[in-house]
Amino acid sequence: MKKKAIKIAASTAVAASAFVAAAPVNKADAAVNVDQLVKSAEASAKVLQWSISTEGTANFVDRPYAQYNAAKKTNAAAKAAIAKLSASEKVVYEARLLDSDIQIKRAQAYIDALTSGEKIRDKQAALDKAIKAADLKSVQSSYHVLTAEIRKQAELLYRVYGQSTRDGILKTFKAPAESLYRSVVNEVTVLDHTALVDKYTKEKNFDKAVDHVAKAEYALKDVKLFKTELTKNLNDVVDALPLDVVSVSRVDSTTVQVKFTKALDVAPVAHFTFDKGLIVSSTKLSDDKRTVTLTVSGEKANETYTLSYKGEAKKSYTSPKDNTTGPIVGPKETARVDAGKYREYTFNIKNTDGRPYTHDVKVKILDANDTAAAAGVLKSVNGNTNLAPDTDGSVTVKPSAEGKVTVIITSVDATTGGTFYPEITKTTTGDVETGGKTIFLVDDVADTTTTGANNVVDYVDATNDFFAIDTNKFTFKKTDILQVKGITVSYDEFKKALTAYSKVAVSYNPKTTNIFNITEPLTVSVIKVTNPSNGESARVKSAEYFDLRGAGQAGKEVRVFAADGTTLVDKATVGSNGVWEVRVYPKNKDLTKYVVEQYEGSSDTSAPTAGAKKTVKIYAGSFDVIDVKNETNTGALAVNEELTFTFSSYGTGNDEYKDSAVVANNTALTFTDDNFKTITFTVGSGGTQIVKNNANQVKVKLGNPTKVDSGFDSAKTPKLTQMTNVKSKDGISLSLSSSLDIK
Repeated sequence: MKKKAIKIAASTAVAASAFVAAAPVNKADAAVNVDQLVKSAEASAKVLQWSISTEGTANFVDRPYAQYNAAKKTNAAAKAAIAKLSASEKVVYEARLLDSDIQIKRAQAYIDALTSGEKIRDKQAALDKAIKAADLKSVQSSYHVLTAEIRKQAELLYRVYGQSTRDGILKTFKAPAESLYRSVVNEVTVLDHTALVDKYTKEKNFDKAVDHVAKAEYALKDVKLFKTELTKNLNDVVDALPLDVVSVSRVDSTTVQVKFTKALDVAPVAHFTFDKGLIVSSTKLSDDKRTVTLTVSGEKANETYTLSYKGEAKKSYTSPKDNTTGPIVGPKETARVDAGKYREYTFNIKNTDGRPYTHDVKVKILDANDTAAAAGVLKSVNGNTNLAPDTDGSVTVKPSAEGKVTVIITSVDATTGGTFYPEITKTTTGDVETGGKTIFLVDDVADTTTTGANNVVDYVDATNDFFAIDTNKFTFKKTDILQVKGITVSYDEFKKALTAYSKVAVSYNPKTTNIFNITEPLTVSVIKVTNPSNGESARVKSAEYFDLRGAGQAGKEVRVFAADGTTLVDKATVGSNGVWEVRVYPKNKDLTKYVVEQYEGSSDTSAPTAGAKKTVKIYAGSFDVIDVKNETNTGALAVNEELTFTFSSYGTGNDEYKDSAVVANNTALTFTDDNFKTITFTVGSGGTQIVKNNANQVKVKLGNPTKVDSGFDSAKTPKLTQMTNVKSKDGISLSLSSSLDIK
């Protein structure tokens, strides 16, 4: 009944708008005519609005061309008439046309989404037909065509205005297509990797062939359709692989793994020998019989060892230098401790290969301003309390044999609060790690203290009945006077109302009865941002969208604003599961700030509390190398040369975002000279290794090249032209946009 009524109203409005638009224009009543034309545009916009809304006549099938064209026509007529008015008159009428402009734009997005959705549906039908016909080649090709179409059209689907309408579009077109292709994702994965095994075998690139065998076998375990045929296809290409060593990799100083292209029958010790005195004492064949684990002895630091299998030299590995860079792991959480008490931190420090780091480190305690803490805050390091700090406040210490450093800090006495945290620095490599902050809380012990009416609560410990304002600790008890907005309430009601970010007035006298009045309880729950995972920043590829997600109070409204905090980007209602999501489109090749706020509802215009407001930064741009520097400068691309690679960064100052690179073994560095001859070094092979990884810079020490063209001349200004197997900390693959000179 509602739909019918809307359609009748819509028809009436269209007819009225057409009649008004056709009315004759006389100079004497020009102003009246403009007003009629604007009213006509407003009426047409309302009709159009209903036609693209699930509350109106939108059915995700019919395109509202009649309503759309009528709205455009009346809008254009009104604008033409307005253009003839004075400047002051234009402002009034142009403001009235804003909604008409918006509805036309939204209708275009709705129509485009239907067109995009139908394209997806066509590709979906082709995949469905291939699955039913059990045509593996067609399944594979149709799958990739469909997924590519979804990626291509998705942005248009998400541009539809209104959450219910947008959800309807997605449910009608995107969801069923995704459900279908996911039903054969493992089958297609096996097909894709099987084809790559065959390709790389023919190219004699057995490393890559074996890698794709493993990926195909992994996906095959979850295959539900065509399993017999897929298994036979994979077995056929594996049988075509020759038996050969794929890789030799060091696990630790006594363990080496050797991977083969295919399964072995036996792996006796006599088949495996190394040069330079490295002795193989035992072997163990893996369950799939493709990997042999060797137990070795006699390894020396920074030495390259070559494996011979059945007397034929195969591949090499290089043992790490002693005292190489590696992770420092320690507690990161913030803790609140009573003043005069202690907090203990334990840091585990490693070399790159996982061995304990046992060389000197520096321990420094920093305060809330990131400057060296006062003497006495650092109580002991590895049990030593007789400390002699350097002029910068740091203490040099050697970790235990297990690579552990235990730090104990205190606030010196029971009357001094403060915020402190430890910093550990490897003195030989510069690697730095900080521990979580410790906030020492001090009780206000004055006879009578009134702290004011607008103290924002920083922390609440509901278990131990205390809250913190900055570094001041206030303990409440059932015998105290507990109030909310000046009205005395029960102990349980007070605890329920007391949250972080609420405001409390305190009249505190530990010797008698205290008065706690929550002057401003939180009316909107604290919200969280869970994507980005750190709640603050992330980076996406160039020209990509980002889905902001988080947790909030069900039924509340989350609004996302631009950096100014007033320009609305989009909004969403927190779902019944306490989750919200808003898609944003960050500015390309730049930093975009968003302010996320939670409100009571759509009509709420009051400023949100501090806990209901978050700032998020999204960086959009390609992950790139922007500089290559020769640190040793004793030649060009020679053994033991050290090159520093600097990766892209976005923003400036406190908003700068640096791309930390994840450079792994098998990362290939290819340089090209003026004659287009190339030389390639591979991390983890021939002695090439990472010696430092800090911020957005990675320093690599070159070993022997793994590939070099005959005639390559390092004197002919070689440039970096390729860098493979590198990702940013956000998982974005490196895109080397142009060749780079070595500086």
